[in-house]
Amino acid sequence: MRIVLSNIGTFGDTNPLIAIALELKRRGHVPVMALPAVYEEKIRPLGLEFHAVRPNIDPTNTVLVEMIYDVATGTEHGLRDFLFPALRQTYDDLLDAATQPERADLLLLGELNYAGPLVAEMTGIPWASYVLAPLSFFSAFDPPVLPMYPRLARADRSVPGLGRVIKRLARFVSRKWPEPIYELRRELGLPRGANPLFDAKHSPNLVLALFSRVLGTEQKDWPKNTRITGFCYYDADGGNGKLPPELEKFLAEGPPPSPA
Repeated sequence: MRIVLSNIGTFGDTNPLIAIALELKRRGHVPVMALPAVYEEKIRPLGLEFHAVRPNIDPTNTVLVEMIYDVATGTEHGLRDFLFPALRQTYDDLLDAATQPERADLLLLGELNYAGPLVAEMTGIPWASYVLAPLSFFSAFDPPVLPMYPRLARADRSVPGLGRVIKRLARFVSRKWPEPIYELRRELGLPRGANPLFDAKHSPNLVLALFSRVLGTEQKDWPKNTRITGFCYYDADGGNGKLPPELEKFLAEGPPPSPA
């Protein structure tokens, strides 16, 4: 199978995808990496096909980094000021990767590639999605900690049902953010569709939860086709897979901490 793997993000978003691509290649498939151009020099030496997808990421742009990682407003700025202004470009680039020089058999999309589900819908190519943490499911039964309202998550332990309030609050606060996605859908002749920030970003076919059950377990309001896989590891640069010697020494000394 020819499988296009795509997301827009940092190495934390990209390395798990590289791990999957290398395993797919080992099993005889043809993985195609559709990522920001900054990753090309990392991908091509691995013998993987590469297609650049905009917007590119400039790791030296400290202003952008500080904006995106701001605790209170980073998510909104990351979407509205970085990803969504380039949404049409992302769509065009991913469409090219999915159809040229050959049509893909499957798309595997990260949640930050909001153009991905549109490409799948327009081409009819089946798609799967992946998430890196339980936060991405925004479960009312295992509510996340909202950076803007951290006390709500603590209050949920003593107020039954508050998780549903947190979920509704998140949808209300972000209700205007996805307008560029709705505009592009109209341009492509597609119906408005489900909320792209919470619902439409998850594949109806398969959702890979690339984390351990230590972090989260299946909830009633997760997509029914979700599979928790455990972590996918890849980091070949400079042996970064090893812990620093001082941390190894600390972990080796004394008994392990007892559960709280």
